[in-house]
This record gives sequence, structure tokens and C-alpha cells, in this order.
Amino acid sequence: MESCLAPHLGHVSNFCGLKRVLLEPLLLLSDQWHAHQTGTHRLGAQKGIHLEPPFLCGSRSGSATINAVVPLKSRTCGNISHMLRNRRWAWVGFSYGCVLFLFAFGTSGMGHGTYLPFAIYGAPFSIVPILGLFVAPVWWAALGWMFSSGRRRPAVVMLASHLVGVALFLCFGTPMEHGEDQWTYVSKVQRTLPLWLWGGITIYAVGLLFSVVTAFKKQTTA
Repeated sequence: MESCLAPHLGHVSNFCGLKRVLLEPLLLLSDQWHAHQTGTHRLGAQKGIHLEPPFLCGSRSGSATINAVVPLKSRTCGNISHMLRNRRWAWVGFSYGCVLFLFAFGTSGMGHGTYLPFAIYGAPFSIVPILGLFVAPVWWAALGWMFSSGRRRPAVVMLASHLVGVALFLCFGTPMEHGEDQWTYVSKVQRTLPLWLWGGITIYAVGLLFSVVTAFKKQTTA
């Protein structure tokens, strides 16, 4: 077998040439990698070429990208958590309105009781005949959403209109019971179904007091 000689010393075999061709890029890359680590160029390395490992090539721009992505992620998480809080209080209000609806349904006595609790719990929108009987869950859910979303003035306006509607119903009657007739039915329910009547009124009074205190507390601290 012919010996392998350097190009300036004589003949080079095909095997040696093939080996040189295959190994030369690896040697070049190793020289450049060594130059990147030590800051010096070895003999035979191409000057002016600077290579970095793939996982380091984007390190500088990657940090900027991460810094840009992290605030966006924080804002997104903040918006989602805020939406969840808004929905949570809306569901609390909806559940509270459903409880009031159940007590009002109990006092109605399947048409033989009084409809005054329906009117009170959903005022002022309970003035609408028939449909007003089912408005309490929606109204209290809307009020809870107003509180949690920071809409304090609309919440105060809603509570004020609610109290005005309750006062009008107590004075002039409801769409289902006019004038003095409502008090006749109320006294009848008080004798036959006192738990449904006063249990609902107690729950309503506690929720209304909590809503008024929360509304004015948020209004004064704003």
C-alpha cells in the first residue's frame, strides 16, 4: 500500500484523499469551536467565520423573546383570572336569586298564596306580568357582576331602583294582586306557610343588606 504523504511531499493515495475530504469539515468545525471557546484561532481555521452551537445561537434574541412573552402571559393570566372572578360573583348572585325564587314559589301556594315575594325579590323588573316572576335570578346575577367588575355607580343605581320598586309594590300592590288584596293573601300565607314566607324574607333582607353595604363601601373607597 502506498504511504500517505502530505500534498507538498508527493503522491497521495485515493484512500488518504477520501479521508481528508471526509474529515476536513469536522476538523474545520472543531477548530472554529475551539476558537469560539478560547478566543483564538488555530492554524488552518478560517478567519472571519464565527460559529456558535445551535442552542446558543438564539440566546441573545431568545432572552428578548422570553422577556416579551412573559409580560404577555402575565397579562393574559390576569385577564382570565379577572373574568373568572366576575363570573364567580355572577354565579353567586344567580344562585342567591334562585333561592329567593324557590321561597317565592313556596309562598305562592300553587296559585292560592301570595305573589308579593315574587314582586319584591325581582323589583323593579317584576312589574312585567308573568315574565316578572322569573326575573329574580337574572337580576341578582347582574348585580353580582356589577360589583365584581368594578361598575359601582350602575350597581348603586340598580339597588336604588330596586328599593323604589319594592316601596311601590308595598304601597300599590303587584301586577298579580292589586291594592289591599295582597295583604289578605299575605295574612293567609302567614298562617299556613310561615316558614316559606319569613324564611324567604330573612334571606332576602340579609342579601339586600350585604349588597347595600358592599355598594356604598366600594363607592366611598373608590
